[in-house]
Amino acid sequence: MTCALDFRKENVEYQEYRKLYSRLNSVQDVYRCIEEGHDPNLIKVLFTQKVNRDVKKRFYIVKKKVKQLLERGIENQSIVDIALRFNFPPVLIAMFIFQERGVSKRGFWKCVEDPYGTLDMNTAKIVEEAVEKDLVYSPAASEEGRRRGIYGENLLHLWLNRQGIEYRTEKDLKGICKKTPDVLFDQPLECDGKRVCWVESKAAFGDNIEVSRDSKKQLIPYTEAFGPGIVVYWAGYIDGVVCPEGVQVCDASITCKALHIYQQ
Repeated sequence: MTCALDFRKENVEYQEYRKLYSRLNSVQDVYRCIEEGHDPNLIKVLFTQKVNRDVKKRFYIVKKKVKQLLERGIENQSIVDIALRFNFPPVLIAMFIFQERGVSKRGFWKCVEDPYGTLDMNTAKIVEEAVEKDLVYSPAASEEGRRRGIYGENLLHLWLNRQGIEYRTEKDLKGICKKTPDVLFDQPLECDGKRVCWVESKAAFGDNIEVSRDSKKQLIPYTEAFGPGIVVYWAGYIDGVVCPEGVQVCDASITCKALHIYQQ
């Protein structure tokens, strides 16, 4: 199956990034930016990251407000209208409503996957509309994110295989170490004059928030366990973004670089 993802070099100036990021406040903004000629992959990744961050901040606040709406009766409002009112993902609004009506989270996601097979016709149409309007939490969006991650890892492996580099994958290392990078070299290599021992693949955009989060969860533990390495943000990164000591940041242009055995 051919994947239409475009992981081209997208090293972004900070002001350009801020301008794009500040514009992405709705699904309509996503389509508008794409129509203007911006890279669809970059726009969708930025929008997804922005929505996810906002959801983490306002999840319980919006959930409480939806509960209050239910107590007052919202039969004349669609899930999409409520989502627009709170500027919140429609699928999550639907989840709040279903949970308030006694449906488990697991049961709700089954309804999202197959609304017409699990719900009555009217309710299924309501859920279907919510799913269609959600670019972040719908099954299609989740699948696109999954494919984006796999595609990036495949590009990474292809780049290394072409150079005859020996390495172990996260799957190979499972059970050996608590936290493992996507690729661990069998011996240290040199990239841009620096020693590297591993590579982490990220189907994301490397802004300061993303890099800071990844540093705490993965990059710093990797350097402590394995030595210096590289993090690849396939959708691009901000010029001048700060990475932990011992970590190089790169984008899709890494596939043009040559690796050599590190000479101490």
